[in-house]
Amino acid sequence: MGGSVAMAVLRAAPQRVAGLFLVDTRAVADNDVQRANRLTVADRAGREGTARWLAESTLPNLLGSPTHERRPEVVASVRVPVRAGTTWSSTST
Repeated sequence: MGGSVAMAVLRAAPQRVAGLFLVDTRAVADNDVQRANRLTVADRAGREGTARWLAESTLPNLLGSPTHERRPEVVASVRVPVRAGTTWSSTST
């Protein structure tokens, strides 16, 4: 979804964007199932916040099963910023 937001900003206010680096995003729009899921997550986040459920519901899709099975330290390190609601860029320095 970040890529879609970035591209919308670029279309709406190109003068405000000096550069854009898109990572792990797609050039095509979500299909109906993906869109419905995204809207469901956004609605729940708006109603409940994200602290209690987002990390656990998102982690299975963020990391592959071999990582879950063999690298619990990686799973734990990803869980922390997701629970905190931080972005990857803010945790990488």
